[in-house]
Amino acid sequence: MKKEKKNCLFKKMTQKVEKMENSLKKLREEIKNLTNALDSDEPEICRDEVESDREIQKMLQEAILESVMNKDPIGEA
Repeated sequence: MKKEKKNCLFKKMTQKVEKMENSLKKLREEIKNLTNALDSDEPEICRDEVESDREIQKMLQEAILESVMNKDPIGEA
C-alpha cells in the first residue's frame, strides 16, 4: 500500500508541475507579444497632438492670409 500511495503522490506532483509549466509557457508567450507590441517601429499617434497641430496650421494660414490682404498694392495695376 505504501507503494501505491507514493505513486499517487508522485502523479499529483507531476500534474502540478505540468500545470505550472503550461502556465509559464503562456506567460512567456504573453510577454513576447507585449514586447513585440512595445518594440514596434510605428510611432504612437496622439489624437490631441494631431488636433493641436491642425489648429496651429489653420491659425498660421489665417494670419498669413490676413497679412497678405492688408498690404497696400505695389506699383500700378
